[in-house]
Amino acid sequence: IDSEKNFCDVLDKVHEISNETVDQTHVFTLSQIYEGLLLKMGEKGNDGGQFFTPREIIRVMIQVVDPKPGKTVYDPGCGTGGFLAQSFEYMRAKTGKKITGPQLETLKQKTFYAREKDNAIYPIALANLMLHGIDEPHVWHGNTLTGAPTYAELFKGAPQFFDYVLMNPPFGGKEGKEAQTLFEYKTGATQMLFLQHVLKSMREGSE
Repeated sequence: IDSEKNFCDVLDKVHEISNETVDQTHVFTLSQIYEGLLLKMGEKGNDGGQFFTPREIIRVMIQVVDPKPGKTVYDPGCGTGGFLAQSFEYMRAKTGKKITGPQLETLKQKTFYAREKDNAIYPIALANLMLHGIDEPHVWHGNTLTGAPTYAELFKGAPQFFDYVLMNPPFGGKEGKEAQTLFEYKTGATQMLFLQHVLKSMREGSE
């Protein structure tokens, strides 16, 4: 944006975006543009890359797990929210035209749950999920492994256990003893701690 006028024009356009002014047929397009920007962040080697799992990998994982409508989906380190957004699209497509109003509301409001630690990525995840049609993203903000919340209001009423857990755990990170005390296997490696958290979060008979 190379001038004040252009900048003001952009702000005016952004200000026009609302549920009332954007046709529902365009919401999917907006979500695709948003995810395209996130992808470019990752490709350029910026910080966004560590929070963006390639969508084709996510889609394959979701197809293998095959989450059923009416069940809950959880990502304890959601990054930009790709697993939840793609799960929503998959589960909605799976129901097809058979889906009723109450079922759609359950899918949008009582199905998807997540946690994210990074202050900058947390609002990006919320925006991504809302653009994909998840009206009430239940994303807990804080350190998943220590249990220390930064902002937990959106996670109120979340179940203790979940039917499906989908995530790409962060590799190469280190956690201190505060996080390790909560797990049976003591290690500083974030991927091992997240694996233990996943096992603790799964409902009996879940995937």
